[in-house]
Amino acid sequence: MKRKLILFRSKYGSTKEYIKELAERIQGDCVISDAKNFSGNLKDYNLIILGSCTYMGRIMIVDFIKKNKQILKRRKVYLFVVGLIPEDNEASKQSFELIPEEIRKNLLGYRKFPGRINITKLNFFERMILKMTKAKMEDLVDYSQVDLVIEDLKESGLL
Repeated sequence: MKRKLILFRSKYGSTKEYIKELAERIQGDCVISDAKNFSGNLKDYNLIILGSCTYMGRIMIVDFIKKNKQILKRRKVYLFVVGLIPEDNEASKQSFELIPEEIRKNLLGYRKFPGRINITKLNFFERMILKMTKAKMEDLVDYSQVDLVIEDLKESGLL
């Protein structure tokens, strides 16, 4: 069986926590790396799972996807993102559309997981934005969401 690769971008830790939970549930040879530090060859992996935080209306792993678009469009790729804005919200839809179309249309699956805001990790500017938008300081992380990814991958015959 070919190896699985899990790449992520996490700003404050929620995405990385989801990645750890996912890696525990995936069977077989699995490599995990922060996308910004990944130095391997994407061609060596049959399945590539991308996990990313959303920050300021952007899915943070999009730059990695664009840089590696030619290889990723020939691979089995699954994407999940983490954020506080629901998937059906217009802002979430717009951030998803920043992913190149040839990658979006070929994804094995896409999910948006709830995240959290940890005020102690925010800088002054971020705190001001939260105050202006009156965002709630909620911890919405729900590890049962990982089950959905596992189910999707099983249905695709990849687990």
